[in-house]
Amino acid sequence: AADATAWYAEAVELSPDAREVYDEALGRLAQLVEAGLFGSESNIGRVRAIGRDAARILAWRTARWPEDPPAVTASELDYHLARAELSDGHVRAARARLEASLASNRSREALVELARLEWLTGPPSRAVALYQEALDRSSQQGAAASFERAELLERLGDALRTAGDEGAARAAYTRALGLLRPLADQGEDAARALVRVRIGVLSLRTGATSDGAASFRAAIDVTPGWREPYLLALAHLVVGAPDVELAEDLHHRAQVGVALEPEWRVYFALWVQIIEGRAGRPVGEDVLRILREQSERAGWHGRLAAFGVGTLSEAALFEAATTPGERCEAAFYAGARKLVAGDLAGARALLTSAIDTGMVGYFELAMARELLSTMR
Repeated sequence: AADATAWYAEAVELSPDAREVYDEALGRLAQLVEAGLFGSESNIGRVRAIGRDAARILAWRTARWPEDPPAVTASELDYHLARAELSDGHVRAARARLEASLASNRSREALVELARLEWLTGPPSRAVALYQEALDRSSQQGAAASFERAELLERLGDALRTAGDEGAARAAYTRALGLLRPLADQGEDAARALVRVRIGVLSLRTGATSDGAASFRAAIDVTPGWREPYLLALAHLVVGAPDVELAEDLHHRAQVGVALEPEWRVYFALWVQIIEGRAGRPVGEDVLRILREQSERAGWHGRLAAFGVGTLSEAALFEAATTPGERCEAAFYAGARKLVAGDLAGARALLTSAIDTGMVGYFELAMARELLSTMR
C-alpha cells in the first residue's frame, strides 16, 4: 500500500493537470481506508508514509478542483491516521491527528475517539465536553440510534464519575437505561446479548445489584457459546463492586460453554483472581487450576499465568514483556496485585505506568484508569 501511494504521488507530480490520476489515487485510498488499512498495518512508519503521500495528493487535488469534493477528505484521512497511531500507543500523535480532523469537520466519530482518549489518558473534564457534543450530534430515531445514544450516555457518565460528579453520572446512566430497556428483546441474538450486558453494567452503576447480576446472566443465556458477553461482564466486575459469586459463576460458565483460546482462559482467570482479591476472598480452585495449566505454556500468556499463580516474580514478568502491549498488561496485573495487598502507593505507580504505555485499545489500560479513579 505504501509503495502504491508513493507511485500515485509521483504520477500526479508528472501529470499535474490529469484529474483522472488524482481521482484514481484517491479512489484507491478510499478503498484502503474502508478496508481498515490504517488499523491493520503493523508498521507505523509505513502508515505515516502513506498518510504523507495521501495528504499531498489530496492537497493538490483540492487546490486544482475545489468545487468538486474528493473521494477522501482531509478530516477522514486524519481520523484514520489517528486510529493507526492509537493502535501503536502513540497518544500524542493520535491526539494531534484527531484535533486536526475535528478542526475541519466536527464528526461524531472523531469526537467519540478523542473523548475516549481524553478519558483514558487526559483530564476527564475534556472528555465530558466531547461526549456531550457527540451526543448533540447523534441521531435520534431507530433502535440503532437508541443504542448509540445509550452508549454515549454511558461513556459520558463514566467521564463525569471519574471527574467526581457522581450525581450527573448517575443521571446519565439512568437516561441510558431508559433507552436500552426497550431494546432488550429486539433484534438478533448477539444484539440482544450486548444490550443486556450494557443494562447489567448500568444497573450496577446505579446501585441495582440484583438487576445487574440478572442482566449479565440473561445476556449469557441468549448466546451461551459467545465470548463477548462474558468478557464485558467480567471486565466490569474487575473495576466495579467485586461480586465474587457472580464472577465465579460467569467464569465457570465461560470455561464449560465457550471454546476459549488459551490467552482468554488466562485473562478470565486473572480477572476473577482480582475480583476475589478485592473482595478479600481466597483465590478459587478453578482459577488456580487454569493458571497452573496455562503457566506450562511458552510465550507471554504463559508468563502471565505463572505470575498469577505465583511461580514468576514481578521483576521476571516485566523482563518477559517485550512490547508496549505486554508492558501495559504487566503493569496492570502487578498493580492490581499491590492494590489487593493494600500497597496503594505501589499500586498507583504501576497502574499509572500501564496508562503511560498509551495502549488505549487494551482492556488493561481502561481497567487501570478505573481502578485509579477509586483510589482518591
